[in-house]
Amino acid sequence: MEIKYQGGLKFEIKIGEHVVITDQPKDIGGNDEGVTPGELFVASLASCMGSYVVAYCKNIGIDVSGLTISADSKHADDKPARIGEINININLPAKIEDNRKAAVIHAANHCFVHNTILQAPALNIKLNTL
Repeated sequence: MEIKYQGGLKFEIKIGEHVVITDQPKDIGGNDEGVTPGELFVASLASCMGSYVVAYCKNIGIDVSGLTISADSKHADDKPARIGEINININLPAKIEDNRKAAVIHAANHCFVHNTILQAPALNIKLNTL
């Protein structure tokens, strides 16, 4: 992927043939022309969980028509600046037994992004200058 600065606090992210814009709200110096990186992070987690839930449900014959996911986050009160809480609500219109509900939550909890959060990867940052 490639991320290009677009002025202000805006960035264009190219991933293959796809483009995503991130920006910051106006009250902290951005122009609010895209999602914040934090929102993109939470959306990545929620959509990854959704993929795992859909795969599980389809595998055992649960109808996923109309499935939606809502997500929100809260900043941590202490430092360093970060997300302190994420709330994910999976809305599955199909009626399922209680034991299946636990299995759906289990599937969500084992998605790739969630596993990455739980087992933080090594982060290597290199600065290149001209």
